[in-house]
Amino acid sequence: MNLRPILAAGALWLAGCAGESPDQPPTVYLGESVCAHCNMIISDERFACATVVRGPRGPEAHLFDDFNCQRDFERSHPDAEIIARWAHDYETGAWFHPEEGWFVRSEDLVTPMGSQMVLFKDEQAAREYAARMGAVVVTFRDAHDPG
Repeated sequence: MNLRPILAAGALWLAGCAGESPDQPPTVYLGESVCAHCNMIISDERFACATVVRGPRGPEAHLFDDFNCQRDFERSHPDAEIIARWAHDYETGAWFHPEEGWFVRSEDLVTPMGSQMVLFKDEQAAREYAARMGAVVVTFRDAHDPG
C-alpha cells in the first residue's frame, strides 16, 4: 500500500491547522474574504487590514475591510492577545505594521466603512498626500485611541 498520498494529505491538513504566521501578512482574497467585524466582502486592497491574535490553535488572522472595523473589533475583544497588525500602504499597496505608519484623515476621503482615513508606511508620502487633500496626518495611537 502506498502511504505517500495519505501522508501528504495529513501534512497539508496539519499545516492548515497551524494558523497564520504573525511574521507574514495574511492572504486577502479580494471579492471573497469577509470582514471579521461587519461581514462585508473585502473588495479594495488599499483599505484591507488585519489583526493577528493568539488563538487556541496558534495565531489567527482577522481580516477587515477598513481601519474602523479593525479598531472596533479590537475594542470589542479587549481580552484578545494581539500578536501583530497589518495594513496596506494606500499608494504602494505594500503590507506594513500600522503602528509604524501614518494616517491621513479627511472628510473628503471615501472609505469602505467610513473611517475617512488612509494609511501610509512613509511619513513624507502621508504628508504630501495630506497637503494635496487639505487633510491632517495622525499617528496610529491618535487614530486607534482618539480622545
